[in-house]
Amino acid sequence: MRAEEKAKKIITDGLASCVVVKNGAIARTETGPGVSPLVSIYESEPEILRDARVFDKVVGKAAAMIVVLGGAESAYGEVMGASARAYLAEHGCSAAWGELVDFIRNRRGDGLCPLELAVSRTEDARTGYLLLKKAMERLKAESAGRRKTE
Repeated sequence: MRAEEKAKKIITDGLASCVVVKNGAIARTETGPGVSPLVSIYESEPEILRDARVFDKVVGKAAAMIVVLGGAESAYGEVMGASARAYLAEHGCSAAWGELVDFIRNRRGDGLCPLELAVSRTEDARTGYLLLKKAMERLKAESAGRRKTE
């Protein structure tokens, strides 16, 4: 089985949320909610993304910006948002998906993902990353505040 097929299987089997394939081999796997596994890889080993193929459970525009910022050659999303597909294409990064959706929904399923909303008004990957980090910090603080009041 090729590394790309293994990466997809790892994701569909729920063994990881994000898999990086580089030089024909699985170079890194990461598990966690949302875009945090991809952000973790970018922050800890940005060089591993250069010319790599990124496989993720969900690829929205926020994830696409990290993929482009890291210099990956392609991204696969089990689910991919239309804005991510367009962003990747505009930045010379090939895209593939299991399911293409109009937009990435929030966890409740009743609206746009807040991280997608955070990056919706920029096309610059660096700016998008900074907006994404700020939104992640805000959501973490809100979540901690809700736990304290429960």
